[in-house]
Parts: sequence; C-alpha cells; structure tokens
Amino acid sequence: MKKYFSLLFVFFLFATAFSQKGKNGAGNIVGSTVVNAYTALTNNAFTGNGIINVASGAGLGPGDLIYIIQMQGASVNCYLVPFGNPNNPGPYGPEFGKITNYNNAGNNEYAEVASVSGINITLDCPLKYNYSIAGKVQVIKVPRYNSLTIGAAGIITCPAWNGTTGGVIAIEVDGNTNIVAGGKIDASNLGFKAGAITGKTTASVFGGGAYGNSSINEGGAKGESIAGDAAAYTANFNGPYCKGAVAN
Repeated sequence: MKKYFSLLFVFFLFATAFSQKGKNGAGNIVGSTVVNAYTALTNNAFTGNGIINVASGAGLGPGDLIYIIQMQGASVNCYLVPFGNPNNPGPYGPEFGKITNYNNAGNNEYAEVASVSGINITLDCPLKYNYSIAGKVQVIKVPRYNSLTIGAAGIITCPAWNGTTGGVIAIEVDGNTNIVAGGKIDASNLGFKAGAITGKTTASVFGGGAYGNSSINEGGAKGESIAGDAAAYTANFNGPYCKGAVAN
C-alpha cells in the first residue's frame, strides 16, 4: 500500500524595498524553533482588496510581513454514488481524481502590514490574487531578519498542518544566511497528511481495481491534497479508499 502526503515548504530570501526590512534584527537559531505565527483568513478576499479579515490579529503590527497562501479548494473529476455525473469518470475510470479547476488553490503572496484593528489587517499594497476561505487560507507572520545564523543544533521548523494552519515555513532575510553543518530548515512530514495505514491486506473481488471506494476493505487510504482530506473524499469523491490519487 502506498502512502501519499504533501509537504508545503517556503523559504524566501529577498531584497525588495520593504520599509521594515530587518525589523527583527539578527536571527540566531540554536535549537528546534518555530519562527512563524499562524492564523486563518475568515472572509473571501479578492484582487485589489486592501483589507483582509483573519481569525486573530494578535501579534501583528505595522511593518510586519505576512505570507498569504490558499492550501486547498481544487475541483476534481469524481464519481458520486449511486448516480454520478455522466460527464465524470466512474470509479474505474483513469481520469478519476484529476484536477478540473484549481479554484484559487495555491494562490500565494507576501504583503506588508500597514495597520491592525482587531481582526482587520490593512495592507500597504492591495492583493494581487483571489482567495477563497473554503480552500483553507493561511495568513502567516514572517520574521524579518537582517541576518540569519542556524547553529549546528539549530532547526527552523513549523507546526504540522492541522486542516486550518501549519505545514509552512516562511522567512525574510535582508543580509547573509549562514547554516552551520548540522543546522537545517525542516518541514518534513508536517504538510498534508499521508493516507492512514488501514491494516487490511486484501480487497474484495469488485473493489480492488477501483479508483475510489467508501469501504476500508477495498484498498489503501488516500492522502490529503489540494482537493481536501478524507472527509471531503467521503462526501464528494466516492470515498477515501482505493488506488486513485485525488489531485495529488
């Protein structure tokens, strides 16, 4: 049985002209450290918007850098029982699970905070892209270092993706970055969850060749993807088991 998982990892070094570059001083990482802070977008946001709404604006202020990213939301070919869309593949069709529309999944950008009022964040510049909260949009505070050193025992890491936030590392460094031997930036196994081990060793006669099935007896569990998780697969894609990957 194969296990599927996605890992989303961002390490961003750039020298564009932000007014608060380096505001967090020199970064010196000596142990396992989470350098980002995470919240979620709570209202859809669109190209040209200068204000976004989040679950919590705590810890954010003028000159801070945020990273906005939509994690999921893609539409895929699927089969809904007992009667699916005739234009979509059945559970044995090789087109099962292929992306038909990204629906803003994967849209991402950096923005500087102009001001914060409760859960409203005013940006220095309007958004470049559209974001749909149904697709799980993270708003991540990014440290703004003027230099960064990661020591031999230093690890920059992040919380695991929990269906709302996590799984992403984002850093701005205006000057030099020095990663000592043994130090690392590591988000391994902290992104989209792999398909859970079912403990089953055989499939029934009718289910083994299917691309999607609702029974645990019919094949391996599907990992998360930009189309959703096991609950979404159960609701929309004929189930979370069997050999067909869903948008991953």
